[in-house]
Amino acid sequence: MAAAKLTVNCDNCEPGAPSPGRTGSGRELRVVAEGLGGTETTIAQQGVYRWPVTLDTIPPGHYLVRGSGTGAESAVMAERWIDVGTGDIAVSISLHPAAAVSGRVTFKANVAPPSRPLTVRLFPELNGELSAAAVGGDGSFRFPKVQPGKYRVAVAGGGYYAEAVRGGDAPLTGGVLYIEDGMESRLSIVANNESGRVKGCATRDDRPVANMLVVLVPRDPASGYGNQPFQTDSDGSFDWGPLGVGNYLVFAVEDPTLTYADPNVIKPYLAQAKLIRIEPGKILEERVPVQPAVK
Repeated sequence: MAAAKLTVNCDNCEPGAPSPGRTGSGRELRVVAEGLGGTETTIAQQGVYRWPVTLDTIPPGHYLVRGSGTGAESAVMAERWIDVGTGDIAVSISLHPAAAVSGRVTFKANVAPPSRPLTVRLFPELNGELSAAAVGGDGSFRFPKVQPGKYRVAVAGGGYYAEAVRGGDAPLTGGVLYIEDGMESRLSIVANNESGRVKGCATRDDRPVANMLVVLVPRDPASGYGNQPFQTDSDGSFDWGPLGVGNYLVFAVEDPTLTYADPNVIKPYLAQAKLIRIEPGKILEERVPVQPAVK
């Protein structure tokens, strides 16, 4: 396949060599292809020590050029979609302050703070790497550089979890944090260490059925939990635990490939789902009838 040469310049950076005595710029340039389901594949990657940057042998395609960096300056980011053909191409990007996430963790009433530090974690919905930030003694945390996208927010350490997560004054829609390019998101997290458990079996004609998908859906809009799947064992059983206390809907479906995290996909199944409540330190046992897959 014929390949192209890609030259990338920065229109708000100093051209030429880095400052004297500087051992590294702390900046990086990537060319990324987006695959099925939003997954990313890095086509080319190079550290940036001077502008412009030339990347050889880029195959034809639709790509995201992503520049990022941390150094003595604050974190910066730039993204631009390009189309590469068989001829050489030159593009320019503008670096700007990267998206950031900060906030504070408090604890549910009558729940003692942990004896060791907690971390707040950001899980990308579709692709990318897990990010973690330490929670300070005053409950504060900060992610100085985060790529734009959709994330799940979690608390880890000592058996604690995020019982409720709010972005600004409102709960996260569907428990998902939407991070916009160049913006700072402010979170308020309530942590808890109380947990319970739910187990049982998926049934058809009141008999256990193996290899069915059982889905647990949190009912609190501020819940830090996303929808959780379980494929029933050979005896038709499922067993979740530990789980955060609260109200959930649970349903079973005969399609184990169901996109359980998509609210629109699971909506037809919720009318016949069971409403359950998980209590601290208790084990709940349920028999969940299997619903036919919606065509």
